[in-house]
Amino acid sequence: MELRTGGGQLLGEAEAVLPRMLRDLYAEQLSGTTIAEEDGRRFFQLSDSADRWIELRLDTAALPRPLVARTFTNTTTDRYVVQLADTLLPAQAGQVLAREVGELLGVRERAAAGGRAPLENLLAPSAALPAHPELSDADLGRVGELNYLANRMNDADLAAPERQEARDRFSALIDESGLRPVAPAEDVQEHADEQYAADVRLDIVRQRLRAGTRDAVAELALPAERLAHADASALADARAARAARAQAPQAAMGEFPMPGLRPDGTPVAREELSRSAAEAARQRTELSSRTLASLREQQAGLPEGRYPQFPVMIGGGAALAGRDPDALLIDARGRWHVDPIRAIVQSADQVRHLRQSGMGDPYQFADPQERVPLPALQLCEDTAAARGPPVDGRAQLSIGTEGRLIAEITPADGSAPVKVEVQGSRLIATGIPPEIVPGANRQVPTVREATDVLAESLSAVGTPEATAARDQLRALPEGEGRAAAALGAVAHPQVSEALREAGDERVAGAAETLRATAAWEQARALAPGRVLMGDEVGDGDYDPLVANDWVIAGVGGAAIANA
Repeated sequence: MELRTGGGQLLGEAEAVLPRMLRDLYAEQLSGTTIAEEDGRRFFQLSDSADRWIELRLDTAALPRPLVARTFTNTTTDRYVVQLADTLLPAQAGQVLAREVGELLGVRERAAAGGRAPLENLLAPSAALPAHPELSDADLGRVGELNYLANRMNDADLAAPERQEARDRFSALIDESGLRPVAPAEDVQEHADEQYAADVRLDIVRQRLRAGTRDAVAELALPAERLAHADASALADARAARAARAQAPQAAMGEFPMPGLRPDGTPVAREELSRSAAEAARQRTELSSRTLASLREQQAGLPEGRYPQFPVMIGGGAALAGRDPDALLIDARGRWHVDPIRAIVQSADQVRHLRQSGMGDPYQFADPQERVPLPALQLCEDTAAARGPPVDGRAQLSIGTEGRLIAEITPADGSAPVKVEVQGSRLIATGIPPEIVPGANRQVPTVREATDVLAESLSAVGTPEATAARDQLRALPEGEGRAAAALGAVAHPQVSEALREAGDERVAGAAETLRATAAWEQARALAPGRVLMGDEVGDGDYDPLVANDWVIAGVGGAAIANA
């Protein structure tokens, strides 16, 4: 696990506790715990029982509550990232890491066997059992927690209060895992149903528990009335705290079916994906047309200068996971809807958390190590977009004469623009930043910024030659050829010398960007349609039949993925 330099007390505790935890709980599966440093990175390098290397990185992040950690898996490269919530107490790092390592080993084991990912958790506080009772990835993480806490509650080297705390947490986890009945014995039927479910879970999970954990389960996985007084008291406190958390206000996300389900609630089969994606796209397009018609009808009944009022969301993509059904969604349906690739770069294992967002289950349409097909994302996005009023198109924000925020919508169907007044805070999905020309300066990345910097510097010089060059820069038209023209405008020896002596780092950066852009535009002119930015490929703004050999530029993986 990579350790962020200066990551603070939490990462320091995690670095200290991880080797001990692996030795105590996972010695048969992982060994080594060597800390390596490479290219400024610091990470743990481990090996499995077959002497295959595994790289584990550790990080902290502001995770949405109630998450305390999450693990990103790449079972193809055997590289993994565990993110700890930056609100996690350092003393809790051991238990959380025991869970995350247990989960990632479960994902790795399943991927190696080509097994499917169980979608329901077996270890849950309910009398209901999954149709096919088996341990999910999360359940295997829970097993890691149980083993960790049992180990601590029996560790003679720990002080008595620490052992007692581990025992109390272990008992609470028994409750949360559905391994003991919660209903009192006088509720005969409910108690019997919960006891049966607990017995089934215990039979399945027992083989994964360490000997000390099995003993602790035998002692504590009992109805509350049969526990020792101290254990029963601690359990009552834990149940009260859990009930209080359950009553706390929760963010309302609405009740919507998961994308990828048929109207009857059954999952869309893989062979039906293309047809289902096309149907979702058709329904979204029709809803967009109806929304536009409604906006124009509302506009007809308003006085001049006023427009229909809506909370507004501009842009879609991954942000649709937070789509407010009351908001007017304005989205051009770019990126995944126009990208020519068949599948995204990530495997189902790598995006396994997608289901938690409510945006669909990647395992429904791809095996663990298979790339997720593009129609699956299109189906998920179009389904989420149609949860409220959408308009396919683009929006431009401006301030009206009376200080109202106005969104002018240019529909994708080519019809006349419409305007709405934005209610409340607008939500804008900015997407990935646009790529810049290779060699351009990152502090002054565009031709417009570069010419502005040079014009500003020349204004300060004040000589006739500098003033003439400044005016020429400001008069240059937008579009290709502007960079080369700007270089010509400042080519006069006195002007170029003044810029060199300006002492402003931005001036040198602006010159870099102009030279890089002029060279890039020359290359594009020499090979029309075959020299592209990765964004152009991702947005479908090119002809795939022009050639078989291409030059594609972009930032890191963006260019590689689009190639």
